[in-house]
Amino acid sequence: SAAALPMLETRQKPGVTNLLAGDASFSDVIHGDAWSQCHVLPSGNGDAARAVAAIERLPIILDALSNVYDMIVIECGPTDAKGIRRVENQTSEVILSVIDPQDQAVATAAADLVAAGHDRLMIANAGRSAKTASKGRSAA
Repeated sequence: SAAALPMLETRQKPGVTNLLAGDASFSDVIHGDAWSQCHVLPSGNGDAARAVAAIERLPIILDALSNVYDMIVIECGPTDAKGIRRVENQTSEVILSVIDPQDQAVATAAADLVAAGHDRLMIANAGRSAKTASKGRSAA
């Protein structure tokens, strides 16, 4: 996944699709972030058809992770409220990560999510604004 790539520096690590397909265990698919103390469970490289066939196991996997970790961040990629329902529970919060928060598509997506019951929706601006650094300084 796009979020896991910088943390793992490769797309080749096994992940949730391998776990769902039955080709790997938790210890095989949870990887340490190269730059922090986070643990990462990437999308993986397992057989997609077998993973989809076992999708009903996803809530069991997420429950097991929630018993071990204080916080779980799930990158859903482009999805809708129905897709998010598969990975949430009663304590979940939805963060809509966007490039341009002023885009009308963002307002529409946010309204659709709220209408579907995601009333604790947060919109995070993932876009970067171009700021000019002063001479001799770096912009972060």
